[in-house]
Amino acid sequence: MNPIIRQYHPGLAVSLALLIICSTSQAANFDIKSDDIFDKPELNTDTDQGFSILESFQSSEVDEKKESYQSVLELVKQNKLDKAEEKVKALLKQYPEESEYHSLQALLQTLKKNPQGAVKSYEQALKLNPNSQIALLGLATISLETNDLKSAEDSANKALALNPKLIKAYFLKADIAYKQKNDQEVENALSTALNRVKGDKNLETQVTENLFKFYLLKKQPEKALTLTQNLAKNYPDDKQSLSLLAKAQILNKKQEEGEQTLLKIINQDEKDIDHRLFLAQITGDQEGKQKAALDLINEALKIDPNNGPALTLKTAFLIKTKNFEEALNQANYIEAQFPKLAVGKMLKADVYLAQNELEKALDINQQAYKIQPNPKLLNNIISLLTTQGKTDEAIKMLENYLDKNNQDLDAHFKVANLFYVQKNYPKAESHYQFILKEKPDNAIVLNNLAMLYQDQNDPKSLDYAKQAYNKSPNSAAIADTYGTSLLKQGHNKEALETLKKAAELAPTVYDIQFHLAKAYDANGNTKTAIEILEKIVSIQDKFTTQESAVGLLNELKGK
Repeated sequence: MNPIIRQYHPGLAVSLALLIICSTSQAANFDIKSDDIFDKPELNTDTDQGFSILESFQSSEVDEKKESYQSVLELVKQNKLDKAEEKVKALLKQYPEESEYHSLQALLQTLKKNPQGAVKSYEQALKLNPNSQIALLGLATISLETNDLKSAEDSANKALALNPKLIKAYFLKADIAYKQKNDQEVENALSTALNRVKGDKNLETQVTENLFKFYLLKKQPEKALTLTQNLAKNYPDDKQSLSLLAKAQILNKKQEEGEQTLLKIINQDEKDIDHRLFLAQITGDQEGKQKAALDLINEALKIDPNNGPALTLKTAFLIKTKNFEEALNQANYIEAQFPKLAVGKMLKADVYLAQNELEKALDINQQAYKIQPNPKLLNNIISLLTTQGKTDEAIKMLENYLDKNNQDLDAHFKVANLFYVQKNYPKAESHYQFILKEKPDNAIVLNNLAMLYQDQNDPKSLDYAKQAYNKSPNSAAIADTYGTSLLKQGHNKEALETLKKAAELAPTVYDIQFHLAKAYDANGNTKTAIEILEKIVSIQDKFTTQESAVGLLNELKGK
């Protein structure tokens, strides 16, 4: 048996993944993170919050104060925080009773990582103006970040009592519920917000997008589709609404509908690059649509000849269609245009890899890693090193990486697998156990530890195998490990039932069939064991336990 290794393999996927990473397109990005599901409250002078901060100044010198406020915000946008702070101090000296200047000071304290100072300023703002919505939102946000969820909810509710259309407060309530693992309350908060803002296109779209992200995170694409269909029905020509609908259609495997929605966006906007690339990306592998996909990429490049994602996607497309010389020229052009990025070299490595020139691919990826070290590139290099049998070099690189990035569990998993293959069980065990401390429910790591102990005839293997099986009973590999652990420790009847299930889940994995044959023999059914063994040893495909299967077959026939 081999450990379960979920490892990235270098190839054309590098280019397509890189496109999504590098692109600023919201249309092509399906990557949803649990820590940014909802838009965070922020100081905003627009009316998309359901109120305008600039309209909340209470003195007769409104215009002057608005102008001063705007000038501070400009400095913040330019990241000139010290200058902004100086200006706010001067304003507070001139207008110490102006609530919103205290809120502005709180924002600067937050940006300077001084939450205590920010709280103090927000509280002062509320003393001067108990109805300051921005101060209430600010306090709610800080309370949320410090896990004072009750205070966060209280502040959000006070803000909503003042303004029921204050969508940032609903987002805060959704974030609070998410931290409390209350999915129903998350959905309720966002659905309520959606009902409150019906008819306001900008607000409705903003809330829909957050609820859309939540449904994707919870693996409920059908709800995301209904949601976006309703939005697009209300605003049939709105680009953002159609973009969300296209994503939902693609995620629900309604490919043709998604393509038609994207075409509608493209036809409405001759300068749209993002949705052209999105459509090219999802149609590039389809028979009969490759030329159309390439045309879309070229249209995007006609709009912006140096658009990085378009250049990247075109190169990947050329590699896929085996136009290697043109692809290499394109990769060289990207490298020249973006010398501080690794993308050009990564694409060159893809070209060499597609032609099975592994040494060149490895060398180029290592050069790229020096320019822009990141886990994806590291993954590429480790895969190439292990493919070429340079396991020691791969381990050394991973250990060097972990010296600086010790919390990267994926890197721990990779190095554990390499140590396992080398039969360096103590080091493999150490890295697997490190992962389990952080992720105790990781079925794959539990499974690999079970195999590691099984190889050493350590009875702990059964406990780990059982834990893995309980967490992932429909994985053939995990059922196989559990079945063989049961068999090794004399639980023959249970082992047979478990290995039957594993064989049903993966009937063409001949190693599992070999273990099943052993289980039948252990339960006294030698005839069935021989039938299974005869079948698998006659198959031309090689498998790990083939030699053992032949040996067992000869042994059983000789009884």
